[in-house]
Amino acid sequence: MSITYAELLDDIINFDPSSIAPVTLPYSTSDDLPTRIQSTYACMKQAMRLKNQIQVLGFGYYLGMLYTAATPEQLISTQHLASVYQPDTLDITDLANMQDKSDQKY
Repeated sequence: MSITYAELLDDIINFDPSSIAPVTLPYSTSDDLPTRIQSTYACMKQAMRLKNQIQVLGFGYYLGMLYTAATPEQLISTQHLASVYQPDTLDITDLANMQDKSDQKY
C-alpha cells in the first residue's frame, strides 16, 4: 500500500498530540553514566533488531544527550568507550538496510 501526498499531508495537518504515548527513559536516573549509556545502547540494538526506526532514532537521541552532558573526565574511560563501540557490535549496514526497506513502503 502506498501513501499519496494528500494522505501524508492530511496526516501531518490533522495530528493529534494526545495520541502520543508517553516517553520513558531507557535507564534509571539513579544510574551512573556508564550504566546509562550501556542501557540505552542495549535498547537501541534491540530496536535495530526489531527494525523499529522510530525507537532507534529516539535511543540515538538519548545517547547523544548522555554524551554531550558528560564531562571530558567521564568520557576518558577508554575501557568503557571500547566496550560500547566495538566494531562487531555496531553494524551500520543494519541502519542502511532499515532505510532501504522503509523507502520501499512509500
